[in-house]
Amino acid sequence: AQTPGNEVLKENIDNWIANFEAEEEERQRAKLAAVAGDGWTVVVRSKGRKRTREENGVSTFTGGRATAAAEEKLKQVRAAKDAAAEKDAILMAGRHDLGQHFYRTHRLDRQRTEVAELQKKFQADQRRLKEMRAAKSLNPFKTSKQ
Repeated sequence: AQTPGNEVLKENIDNWIANFEAEEEERQRAKLAAVAGDGWTVVVRSKGRKRTREENGVSTFTGGRATAAAEEKLKQVRAAKDAAAEKDAILMAGRHDLGQHFYRTHRLDRQRTEVAELQKKFQADQRRLKEMRAAKSLNPFKTSKQ
């Protein structure tokens, strides 16, 4: 059994590759022809930017889901950063009113004093209403026509 020479072997390999490529191209053309008749858009997944090409009446869209997912993730990250920056701005803007009431005990003391003031005002209003009722100058059921 004698082996063929390098020239014969190279020629056989080149012929096989040419035949394979021709068959693949024919399969691709048949697939595109079937799709083109229905008006479909072919989506091909590949990395990189999005591209759309028109070939034999069939539009082919490249750079599909992987690129879209990456863009969606980027939008989410940007939105999260914007929200965090806005929250920080609100917090920093609100710092000026904290002033001396930064610590929890200071805030609680302030709240207690505010509640005490409101209670005093409420009691003063109650006393005033009693006095008006006693003087009969307040009759909520009396209409102006009577």
